[in-house]
Amino acid sequence: MSVALAPAPAPAPAEAADATWWEPPQGELVRRALARRLNVLLVGPTGCGKTTLLERALAELDGAPPAALNLHGDLSVDELFGARELRGGETVFRPGPALQAMLDRAPLVLHELDAATPEVLFCLQRVLERKDVVVPAVAGPDGRPLRLDPWRGRDGAASRFVVAATANTLGRGDGGGLYRGTRVLNEAFLDRFDLVVRLDYPPPRAEAALLVARAGVDADDAAAIVRVAGLARRAAAAERLLATTFSVRKALAWATARAHLGLDLGAAFVATCLDRAPDEDRVVLAELYQRATGRR
Repeated sequence: MSVALAPAPAPAPAEAADATWWEPPQGELVRRALARRLNVLLVGPTGCGKTTLLERALAELDGAPPAALNLHGDLSVDELFGARELRGGETVFRPGPALQAMLDRAPLVLHELDAATPEVLFCLQRVLERKDVVVPAVAGPDGRPLRLDPWRGRDGAASRFVVAATANTLGRGDGGGLYRGTRVLNEAFLDRFDLVVRLDYPPPRAEAALLVARAGVDADDAAAIVRVAGLARRAAAAERLLATTFSVRKALAWATARAHLGLDLGAAFVATCLDRAPDEDRVVLAELYQRATGRR
């Protein structure tokens, strides 16, 4: 496939940037659960809309904006909840994002939940149970360690605190290597989420509409991209693709390159999909592209 640049077309309308998708049952369930302050875990493959769905659902809630952070294997309990530090020669306590969300009675969003260490997640168990927590490093009004109940509002105001999380695996680890770095999660910890909602990639018609709306690609090209994406996802499930998945994020990158960089469909595919794939998957991906589009 050769790369030939053509004049770049006009950008898509700005209002299309907000276009998204999710199946009505899951989307409505997540909205209702968060509105009733039920702890929710969204599980699904990369780039299927987990973060977008949470952001939209939480944006509909009144009150303080959510505190969102990405968990990882090096994140410590002090980084999550807070630690003492020197400021101007004085030792003060700096709340971490989780404690700050509890203090503000704001939603706490934990991305990549299955990448965190057990030490970090164990510290969240009591919070998920809707029980108060003791913060030894912070003194309360009586001089004793602060006892904090984030589920109760202050001064008669309603609390908006709730815990929402996303993960690529359901806490069982990843033996295939696509989500390297994820961990096996403690069943007692997972049991403290009120709902676990599984998401998957959108139906073809919805995904094509998303590409048209957000990338500005025409309907025929969007349909071709979605056909390739569907074939690639089935090939990955059958282990024909060993280290590659085809997220909606990747489809959007391909559509955007096609619509805005003056690339034909094949050249945009090479730049956004084929050249990032490991050698063992390139032949299969090229074959799937040819099968779905009839082009080389």
